[in-house]
Amino acid sequence: LSAALDKFLRPVRDALRLWARLDAGAAPPGVALPLTVGGEGAFGRVDLQALYDAALAARDEMEAAEFALTILRGERDVLEGRVRAVLAAYLRAVPVRLGGEHAVVRSLPRLWPLPGHTPAAVRAQGVWSAEEGAARLTWEPSADAKLASYEVRWCPGEVYEKKEERVAGRVGKDAARVFLARQGLAGPGDAGCYKVYVILETENERGSAAVVVRREV
Repeated sequence: LSAALDKFLRPVRDALRLWARLDAGAAPPGVALPLTVGGEGAFGRVDLQALYDAALAARDEMEAAEFALTILRGERDVLEGRVRAVLAAYLRAVPVRLGGEHAVVRSLPRLWPLPGHTPAAVRAQGVWSAEEGAARLTWEPSADAKLASYEVRWCPGEVYEKKEERVAGRVGKDAARVFLARQGLAGPGDAGCYKVYVILETENERGSAAVVVRREV
């Protein structure tokens, strides 16, 4: 059951071929054909064939979705590069046009962190809380003097992909170090992968080790 789908379905194909051969032959004494599992009117060869065909169709659908996702991610990366180029040009042009003391210039967002050190990562834990209907994330405090806040980010599934991470929310540096995450946990069995980032005043950052939480109910 833990094998790759093609390896798992190989013995199913052999069973279907053997089952068809049995059904087409002469019935041995005391055996009724077509053969069923569980007695007359129970699970038959056509039922197994239908499950087999459904598994193949689901695999093809999954592969098509994965291919489409690969294309979309490539298009996203191209667009991200264009956005970065435009934003960098904007950040260079605005101070020149408006002057360094203009309110718009003072409020410009930073595209890159200021010079400075990278903080140490914190250790995070996470468990599914049925009472709260969410993943309950907690972490140790950061001792960095330039701590500004914490940021929780997540990815669906059990593997954390840096390129796919999304922001779940921020927690103030003096607030309780608890975050209830529901992202990626829509139904029983769903899993979410989370990291807690230490964010400094310079916007330098570092994330914790990934924490996987699976919804139980």
